[in-house]
Amino acid sequence: MENIYLDEFTCREDVEREFDVKLDDECEILLAIYTYGDYCGDAMVIGRRGKTLFMMEASHCSCYGLEGQWREDETSLEALKYMLENGKIFDRFGVVQAITNLINRLGGE
Repeated sequence: MENIYLDEFTCREDVEREFDVKLDDECEILLAIYTYGDYCGDAMVIGRRGKTLFMMEASHCSCYGLEGQWREDETSLEALKYMLENGKIFDRFGVVQAITNLINRLGGE
């Protein structure tokens, strides 16, 4: 599956550097976005370990970065669909189409 990296994240190494983590080979990043402006930033990562999906969000002010905020919260395809249809988080990051495409790809596996 194609990995999607947006805004300040262009590859897995960017994610590892900004969060100050070394991800193991089992961790597959499906979508990662990091918006940054006026010394503040917001990030969202959707990934999986095996067949288990996870999602995480992190943010920072001007004092720090994303380091120390890596925490994987288990999610599901159904939860992502619900958030897409009823929530605003994907709107906030401007990734509605990317999430729709990701959900469609995951549903076809």
